[in-house]
Amino acid sequence: MSAMKRIKGQAMTEFVMVLPVFILLLVGICQMSILMIRRVELAMVEREAMRYLTADAEEKDKDKTEEFIMEFAGKMGLDKDRLKYEPKGRFVNIDKGMDKMGLLQNVSGVMINLSYDEKLMKVFAVIMNRETITLKTTMATASGSCMKFKIGEKAKEVWDKIKNGGIQ
Repeated sequence: MSAMKRIKGQAMTEFVMVLPVFILLLVGICQMSILMIRRVELAMVEREAMRYLTADAEEKDKDKTEEFIMEFAGKMGLDKDRLKYEPKGRFVNIDKGMDKMGLLQNVSGVMINLSYDEKLMKVFAVIMNRETITLKTTMATASGSCMKFKIGEKAKEVWDKIKNGGIQ
């Protein structure tokens, strides 16, 4: 009978030792789920903002765009006070390996950065020694509200070779 009590006592001791690790694991899964959901919501806001910017030829300034982003983020359930919008304006950053004929030499577009400060659960705030974690996302488009596309000299040379018998 005393051997049976020892086995029950041992099982209880092992359970008590494993319980904090198990609870921390469950709370970690919940925290990661919340962060992933917020990241998806942030990406949805970003895509909608890019649609807004590229929808028509009307010029949209920073204030109009930010107002639209904040309104849409509010509809998505994000806290507007923790969302930051940073427009990068026009960009020209062409990969030379991709653009061998010089066709993309003068393409410009819009780039936007969004960041969102998600509050951590108290357990992870203590562990990480910080209250929030910042989720960031960046999106760029080659169209924007002012897309320019000019044929470069190298592209003209290639076209002439094609017309005159092909490229060897």
